[in-house]
Amino acid sequence: MIADAAGCHAIILDVISDGGEEEFARRKAWYGSFGFAAFASNPVRMFVAMTQVRAVVQANFGDANA
Repeated sequence: MIADAAGCHAIILDVISDGGEEEFARRKAWYGSFGFAAFASNPVRMFVAMTQVRAVVQANFGDANA
């Protein structure tokens, strides 16, 4: 698996905060719908564990060597 070979444990992103609070909340909720969670110390930064990414890929595409 690519994540194992590269040593990846999570995907981390920063939600774009331009466009006002409503747009920020919409974007954050969109990422949340894919399983991303916000860091308690920085609510703009979100993460999802690779184990969760693998589960989503396998559920939607079968064993595609996620």
